Amino acid sequence: MKPPLSSLLRVVSVASIVGNAAAATTYSLVDLGPGTATGVNLAGKVVGNAAEGGWYYDGQNRSSLAFQCRYLGAPPEQLYGQTASSANAINDAGMIVGHVTFPGPMGGTLTPYVLPPGGVATLLGLGAATAVNAAGTAVGGSGSGAFVLAGSTLTVPGGPLPRPYAINDGGLVVGSVAPDSLETAARFDGTGFAILDLSGLGLPAPAHGGYYTSQALAANNAGVIVGKVRYESGSPLPKPGWAFLHANGSSVSLGFLGGYIAAAKDINTDGIVVGTATIADGTPHAFVYSAGVMSDLNALVASGGAGWVLGSANAVNDAGAIVGEGTVAGVVHAFLLRPSSTGLPPSIDFQPHGASGFLGEPFELSVTASGTPELTYQWQHAGTNLPAATARTYAVAHAGLAEAGSYRVVVSNPYDSATSDTVRVEVKVLAELDIAMYAGLLVGGPVGRTFRIEAVEHLGDTNWQSLATLTLDSIQVFWVDRTTPVHLSRIYRAVPVP
Repeated sequence: MKPPLSSLLRVVSVASIVGNAAAATTYSLVDLGPGTATGVNLAGKVVGNAAEGGWYYDGQNRSSLAFQCRYLGAPPEQLYGQTASSANAINDAGMIVGHVTFPGPMGGTLTPYVLPPGGVATLLGLGAATAVNAAGTAVGGSGSGAFVLAGSTLTVPGGPLPRPYAINDGGLVVGSVAPDSLETAARFDGTGFAILDLSGLGLPAPAHGGYYTSQALAANNAGVIVGKVRYESGSPLPKPGWAFLHANGSSVSLGFLGGYIAAAKDINTDGIVVGTATIADGTPHAFVYSAGVMSDLNALVASGGAGWVLGSANAVNDAGAIVGEGTVAGVVHAFLLRPSSTGLPPSIDFQPHGASGFLGEPFELSVTASGTPELTYQWQHAGTNLPAATARTYAVAHAGLAEAGSYRVVVSNPYDSATSDTVRVEVKVLAELDIAMYAGLLVGGPVGRTFRIEAVEHLGDTNWQSLATLTLDSIQVFWVDRTTPVHLSRIYRAVPVP
């Protein structure tokens, strides 16, 4: 059974709700390796998951997530080593959320974490953290509980079996509740919850014991919500599903790619929606939706997509970059799609210069770069990201021995990244005792008389070199040659100056 015609006709009117942002004509594809990509921030930094656990992509390289954990409210010294993780989202500040399995007092359980850049992860409750907004407020949970974490304040959204999936920068939390043991799309605020009105989808009445479930999976900063509805039981087969958009109290379907199933997974500030939908043969394809049109992303990849089948688009940032997973050479890989011709990648105009100084002295490294805003910076020491070193300039007030070594900076924007030259910082140590022999002359004469101090290197030399001019402020003045250690021998004289 195909969706009713009335549902498909409503797609045309969605552009009036989400605006007129046109879908990017083409994208360039970056292969992020095996697994799936789950989140992307404005700087194009990506998180995802693979068989070995969560991973992070800094714009150039992918690395496995490894960090220390501490329970919310636990003493600072009570740390646990992360052993396996899942990364579900990343905000523009680089904060990552997900779940972790670790060898602590609740070892073997899935525990949500909130990981600040370069810091210690905060652990709380059970389940998984699913989203984090610009302020660092995280949401998540499981069937046994839900949470909203703002700083150190932990609250529980209201409603029967609440499950928060996303939070926008204004604090709007969306997800689902289960008033009749059936997951139903809802929004949450400080006073409770509200079930979303999905009647505008025109769904057919369930038949033969069938029923629907729905989830609100994302909300942009304008409060526009997207998600999915699925026919879960009974006939017809295959069971259809709808991608929906909810705004101003009403919902519409985003359409299909020729199949029966669609799900919207994320929406950005411009109202661009991404998700997955089946084509006529039932194969899932990633889609982008804009200006009233759902488009198959497989048809929009201009470079890097040879041999790929993009199966799902899971997140989109405010610059239009999209991440998800697809199949290439029979293996599921994560991808990053960068919109073509929408901005200039970073370019380093002036490279950083190295520094040399003594222990305890300050040093500063800086870079000048250009490209489409917003540029972000990440300084690295010996190839490792420096926590909080995210400005154009990196300064150290008092250099220690640990600060010596190689430095570079990665400059990123939503379209690409550029890595600077590697420079070196030298930290020198002053000797505690420095002994040397110095030659000196005792020059005597009337106060106010001026002498020129001269020297030759060997006896018999006639090429006397002037070293200093000395005016007597007493009848005897002792003058020291501070360059003595660099000369094998010297012969001195003092010549009166007329």
